[in-house]
Amino acid sequence: MKELIKAELCKMRQSKLFVILLIIIAAQAVMQTALVYIVQNDLFTVGRDAEVLAINFALTGQNGVLMLSNALLILPVCLAAFIGMFVAAEFQNNTIRAALALGKKREIIYLSKLFSSCAAIAIFLIASAAVTTLCMTLLFGFGNMPFTQYFIQLFTTLRFHFFLFSTFASVFCMIAFLCKSPGISIIIGVVYFLVMMSLSSLFNTFDTFAFLAKGLPSYYISSANDLIGESGFLTGAVAVALSYIAVSTATGLFVFRKADIK
Repeated sequence: MKELIKAELCKMRQSKLFVILLIIIAAQAVMQTALVYIVQNDLFTVGRDAEVLAINFALTGQNGVLMLSNALLILPVCLAAFIGMFVAAEFQNNTIRAALALGKKREIIYLSKLFSSCAAIAIFLIASAAVTTLCMTLLFGFGNMPFTQYFIQLFTTLRFHFFLFSTFASVFCMIAFLCKSPGISIIIGVVYFLVMMSLSSLFNTFDTFAFLAKGLPSYYISSANDLIGESGFLTGAVAVALSYIAVSTATGLFVFRKADIK
């Protein structure tokens, strides 16, 4: 498995698509920070800023990592594109068949793909946080938070978002092994993400169904900055994330074991 993971990471480093996706994520972070700056200084009154931008923390470079919750609309789309081209495409170029011919176990192949998918979302998150932190530092200053507190916040926030975004990586990887087609995999992945976002908004619109939103990873990502201190929020996030990862991984492995690779 170690050799397969090394090969996956090597392909990632050499991929032009991966670089393009990183550029898109960086551009989104820059535009997001620019929007915050414009709203704060030109378009709206201070009293409406928090409502318009859904920001409840001091605008400083040290809080740049907290903007990850606002990157929910771009990161899963980039991840769906990555997995479609790096996982599903390997069924069409016979890479999967070659690995099986070399005696690699299907479980090892699947888990190596899942590992590379999770590695991709980790890099996406770090890139987004780094660019946002740099831009916010240039515009608003770095801030006066003690470095110990800053690194705790940085590590905790990145770990929390990585765990929840990994649910998308796991589901998209399952979809790739089900479809075996990069185009279809990307389309279904994006549709899945849009449906999850729509359901989250729909459930939160009606108090009667608000509890159903707590079964969606997008709820915990978008609510992280507001509810992270509430009792049971982290427990719910962990339970939901583990459920999505376990079910999608088990399903993907089962299908891949039964698949006839030609």
